[in-house]
Amino acid sequence: MDTVSENKPLLVNTDREEEKIKSTNRTLTTQVILRMCMTFLYMAVAELGSLNQTLYVYQRASEYNRANNLTSVSQLNATSACGSNQSQTSENVNQKLAAKWTWYFSLISHGFGTPSLLLYGLYSDFIGRKPLLIISLMGDALRYGMMAFINYNHLPFVFFIAPYAVSGITGNSYLYFIANTAAIADKTGYNQTRTVGLVVFEVLIGLGASVAKIGAGYLIHYSGYLMPMLICLGAFLFLAIFVCVLVEETITTVSSKNLTFYKGVKRIFGFFYDKTTVIGNKNGHFMMAWSAFIIIYFARNSAYGITTLYELKSPFCWTSEEIGWYGFVKDMVEFLLGMSIMKILQNCVQDIHLATLGCLSNIGLNIVTGFATTKFMMYAALGAGVLSVVTFPIMRAILSRYVDVDRQGILFANLFVAENICSLVGGSIFNNLYSETEDWMPGLSFFVVGSIFIVPLGLLISLFVSTR
Repeated sequence: MDTVSENKPLLVNTDREEEKIKSTNRTLTTQVILRMCMTFLYMAVAELGSLNQTLYVYQRASEYNRANNLTSVSQLNATSACGSNQSQTSENVNQKLAAKWTWYFSLISHGFGTPSLLLYGLYSDFIGRKPLLIISLMGDALRYGMMAFINYNHLPFVFFIAPYAVSGITGNSYLYFIANTAAIADKTGYNQTRTVGLVVFEVLIGLGASVAKIGAGYLIHYSGYLMPMLICLGAFLFLAIFVCVLVEETITTVSSKNLTFYKGVKRIFGFFYDKTTVIGNKNGHFMMAWSAFIIIYFARNSAYGITTLYELKSPFCWTSEEIGWYGFVKDMVEFLLGMSIMKILQNCVQDIHLATLGCLSNIGLNIVTGFATTKFMMYAALGAGVLSVVTFPIMRAILSRYVDVDRQGILFANLFVAENICSLVGGSIFNNLYSETEDWMPGLSFFVVGSIFIVPLGLLISLFVSTR
C-alpha cells in the first residue's frame, strides 16, 4: 500500500498553481516589452553610428586626396560643387578611396567576427542569452569610444583597425540579434506565432533605424562626426546596464563541461550532415530553405554597403539630411507598410509564398535603383521594394520549424555566422565592383544584385513544389 507523507497536502492547491502560471505569463510579457523597447533604441543608435561612419570615411578620403595631391588644385577647390564637370575627377577619386577603406574595415570586422560568432553560438544554449547581450553591447560601447578618441585626436586612419577588430571579436551586431531572436524562439510555438514574433522584432528594427536616419542627418550636419560617436558610446553603455538590471534569462542554463570538441562541431554543423538534427529527417527541405536565405542575405546586404556612396555621387549629390530622409522613407515603406501588407497576406497565403514575393520585390528595387538618375526615380524604387524585407523574418521562421527547441540558439548562431560571412564576401566583391565601375556605370552593382535574387526565387519555388 502506498504511503503518504504527513508533510505533503492531500489536495493540490490549484488556485495557487494557476496564480503562479498567470504571474509567469505576466513576467514573460514584461520581458518581451523590455526586449522590444531595447531593440528599438539599439537600432536607432546603431544606425546613427553606421551613417556617421560612412560619411566620416568619405570626408577623410577627401582630406587624404587633398593632402596627397591626387587631383589637380583646381579640381580640389571645386569638390564642394558636386556634379560639375570641374569636380568630376576629384569626386571619382574620393569615391574609389572611400569604397576601398570601407572594404578594408569590413574585412577586419567580419574576419574576426566569424570565429567569434561560432564560439558564442556554440555556448548560447548553455550559458543563456543574457550574457551574449552584455558582451555585444559592451563591445559596441568600446568600439565607439575608441573611434571617438581617434576622431578627436585626428589620428591616421590605420588606427581604425583596432575598433573594427574589437567589433568583430564581440560579434558585431550579429551577436545581439542571435541572443534576441533565440529568446523569441524560446518563448513562441512552431506555428505562425513564431513568425509574428520575429516579424514584430524585424519591424522594430526598421522603425528604430528609420527614426535615427532623420535625426542623424541633421546631427552630423550641425555637430560634425565626433558628437554622434560619443552619443553611441553613452547609449550602448546605458543599454548594457539596462540588460544587467532588468532583462531576465529565457532558458534554464546547463553545464557545458561535457561538451567535447566533437560534440561542439556536431552542434554547429550537424544541420548539414546529421539527419537527427532536423525534425522529420527533412534535411533536403532544410538545405533548400537555408540556401535560399543565405543567398537572399548576401544579395541584400551587398547592395546596402554601397548605397550611401551611390547617393553622395552625382547626379544625386545628396547632403547628410537628404540621405537621412531617404533612409527614413525607405525603412517606413519596407518595415511598416511592407510588414503590414505581409500580415494581411498571411491570412490567405503560406509563408513560402510571401518569401517568393519578397524576392521579386528585391529584384524590382535594385533594377529601378540602378537605372535611377533623379531623386524621383530613387523614391519610385521604394515602391517596387515594398516587400523586400519580409523575406528575412519569414525565412528565419521557416528554418526554425525544422529544429528542436533546445537547438534554436545554435540555429540562429549558424544563421548569423553565415550572414557575417556573406557580409565579408559581399563587401569584398561589391565594394571593389563599385569602385571599378562608378565612373562609367555606377548602377551596374545594383543590376548584379538584382539578378542574384533569381537564384533563391528558384529555390523557394522548388521547396514549395517538393513540400506539397
